[in-house]
Amino acid sequence: MLRVFARYDLPTSIKVTRGCLGKTFAARVADRHVRVSFPGWKQGDDAWRRRDGFAIIPPEVDLLPQSPNDRERLGDGEWGRVTESLTDPPRFRTAWVSCLMLEFVVRDGLIERRAQRSGQWDPTGPEIDALFEEVPVWFDNALIWIGAATGQDTLIDNPIHRRAWGEGLSFRALADEGPSGTTWPNRMEMQTSRPAPLTLAVLRRVMKMSSAARVPPDAHLFLRDARGELLRGRFRRSVVDAATSVELVLARLHSRHPFPGVSHPRPTLGLLVDHATVALPSDTRPSLVECRNDAIHRGAQMGRMTASRAVEIARQIVTQLEPLVMD
Repeated sequence: MLRVFARYDLPTSIKVTRGCLGKTFAARVADRHVRVSFPGWKQGDDAWRRRDGFAIIPPEVDLLPQSPNDRERLGDGEWGRVTESLTDPPRFRTAWVSCLMLEFVVRDGLIERRAQRSGQWDPTGPEIDALFEEVPVWFDNALIWIGAATGQDTLIDNPIHRRAWGEGLSFRALADEGPSGTTWPNRMEMQTSRPAPLTLAVLRRVMKMSSAARVPPDAHLFLRDARGELLRGRFRRSVVDAATSVELVLARLHSRHPFPGVSHPRPTLGLLVDHATVALPSDTRPSLVECRNDAIHRGAQMGRMTASRAVEIARQIVTQLEPLVMD
């Protein structure tokens, strides 16, 4: 049997509490058993040039594969970065993890050996090719759960592009005293959020769900998408997705315990909200239902505050009526 190590530069960093760092988890990637190791941390790293600084360091494994991005990286922050560090005494609570280590045990005969001039060999063949496909699929599923459980932005297929205002433009002026220098853009468009970090308990459940190839209920997927669209400034889509998540939850509740006064086989969101037998936020109709109707029936544009309130209403309703179950 061969021990095969995989280093995975994540398609997006994930926010974790300090208790997740340095931990190893048993998981399944497709039909393979795997050990997933998170990076650790240390204090007083030379790169930080101060004794109270913290650095994220690779996990302690026998073999550390090179990253395909090694030539582009400076080293600091390669495995992640500490956030929210405090002093007196020096400590930190959370970190962004950007790289994981996975260990597989594979039958020797399944791994082909590609010789190098140095005398070493590279593992190759169909088994390695399959792992190149299966590991990203496994982590994509983990990201779905992370986004649903914490509110972290995990829409990796639709990344946020931070750009300067007027990117590509430059200006000079000609006055009586002569030509000016050149002015380039100096303002950046920034999207900020404060997502909850993964705790160790939630991370264990994420590993369990992703190993079983399960996905969250549709209502939580639409809620995750609504948050992502809000962060990207696509407010109309955010409102529509938020309303859809609520409609799914209320429709399921109505199918189990019919709302008095609702006899239509496919009631609209407005009917479900008006006749709901559970407490909803007082502004659900104007701030969610009517905004959704304006968006899809009249093509109305939405502002950030409008979309933010719609997403918050949806979060309250969905998490109250259909809590995310991870067992």
